[in-house]
Amino acid sequence: MVAPAGAVVVEPIVSRAYLWAAIVALALFLLLCSWLTWQQAHAYERETLYIVQQLEAGNRLESVGREWLETLTLGLYDSSEAESQQTQGLYQHKQLQQAYKESVEWLLAAFVLTAAGLFLLSWLLNRRWIDLGYTMLIVALLSLLVGLTTPILSVEASKELPLLGETVFQFKSKGILSTIGALWQNGNLWLALLLFLFSVVLPFLKTLLVTITLVEFRAPPDPSRPALQPPDR
Repeated sequence: MVAPAGAVVVEPIVSRAYLWAAIVALALFLLLCSWLTWQQAHAYERETLYIVQQLEAGNRLESVGREWLETLTLGLYDSSEAESQQTQGLYQHKQLQQAYKESVEWLLAAFVLTAAGLFLLSWLLNRRWIDLGYTMLIVALLSLLVGLTTPILSVEASKELPLLGETVFQFKSKGILSTIGALWQNGNLWLALLLFLFSVVLPFLKTLLVTITLVEFRAPPDPSRPALQPPDR
């Protein structure tokens, strides 16, 4: 299209092809962040469970029993090697636990920044709120899936006891879906159904309704459908 004489032609700062390429790249990176967050969160849970098992009362009593046996046998039974291996293994698992925790925090920060970049690029693509709504919908769906399937709550009952040291009596780590499953297996059917309804069904229904609304809003008007007329006064 030829611009009329004297008109000022404004070239776009970034071409649409570059914007689409950036949007696709950020979307793939967002998927990667979601998967890695889920993976690292479960790895953190596994390391935490291992550490808790080593600090349970039974294992602590066994460790103290080996020390007493060494004392009673006047050093004939050497428990230092077993204690050294157990302490070293526990220290390594605590380091892994801290590394997984920091990894989850960095991945969450990357997820938020990537989502913000997607919002900005989707707005710059056509400068329409409908495109921004689609992007928000995708980010919300990914966040919902990750939130439902990762552990989000841990309960620990521990105490520093004489001779035994730090001792864990009970530990539970639960996510939303695992909590629903545990409630169902323990016979709390109504509580499991309520949690499933308000934590799983309703969020997906709201996501579905928003999707239908965006699709209907973007669809061209049907000429066969009669237009609404204002009421006669």
